[in-house]
Amino acid sequence: MALQIGAKAEGSFREPLQLLSDCHRRIERFLQQLIHVAEQTEGDGLNEAYRDELDTALRYFENAEPLHTADEEVSLFPRLLAKKHEEAERIIRTLEADHDVVGALHKAVGEIGKRWLARGYLEKQELEELLEKLYFLRNTYRRHIGMEDQVLFPLAAALLSAEELEVIGHEMADRRGVPFDTPPGMRCASRRSKQEQPK
Repeated sequence: MALQIGAKAEGSFREPLQLLSDCHRRIERFLQQLIHVAEQTEGDGLNEAYRDELDTALRYFENAEPLHTADEEVSLFPRLLAKKHEEAERIIRTLEADHDVVGALHKAVGEIGKRWLARGYLEKQELEELLEKLYFLRNTYRRHIGMEDQVLFPLAAALLSAEELEVIGHEMADRRGVPFDTPPGMRCASRRSKQEQPK
């Protein structure tokens, strides 16, 4: 079954680190959704179910994933860097470099995916290029997400005050144009209301 944008997650803006981790689960599932469609159809005609899966996943990575990157690069990383913690600084530099790589890959995947939706099929070379990029993304995200969930977020929980975490949560809510007290699970994948880009 295709994952629906807006489906329930466990975190809330009051728990920004948990919400960031919940967003990782969405990234993993939507990426696997793209791989599933490409592998199962081999670039041939899309039935209604596969078309819906492809379209939903592409929209997620176009609209919602950049919000997650901004949550980290605009709200979380600068506050951690201000703590002058050597391990956090080293990890963040690696993560920022990853963001540049995956951003370019998502753009390329989106272009191929939109051609697929518009035309109804992919040429063999296009399918091979799409799968190559999707597999690279999957491998990159495994390392990247593991580093954040297992190392950086626990560091953030230890280094940042409750007040700093609350401000991060407010910024995440503002980025999505929703109230801070929006119920859990609704806003990991919201559309951005402001054209804020990571600095």
